Amino acid sequence: MNETTRMPLLPIIRLISGLVLMAYAFGHLLVHGLGVFSIDAMEEGRRLFTGFWRSPVVYWFVPISLILHIGASLWHVLRRKTYK
Repeated sequence: MNETTRMPLLPIIRLISGLVLMAYAFGHLLVHGLGVFSIDAMEEGRRLFTGFWRSPVVYWFVPISLILHIGASLWHVLRRKTYK
């Protein structure tokens, strides 16, 4: 029996949590990239970035996604029968 047929939710968890982490990292690096233009642009980007990621609904997305992504990846690796 295939791993995905036994646990079809595991790849979905890894995908969604990975996309959330990627969006956070992209936004973070985008704010750093604004520093090329000016400090004021970087500060405005930081204000928008933190305003979104620290809103009450979205605040826990990154830590929960990080825990789920690491846990699901470890589960996937440890459930393998061979490491070839």
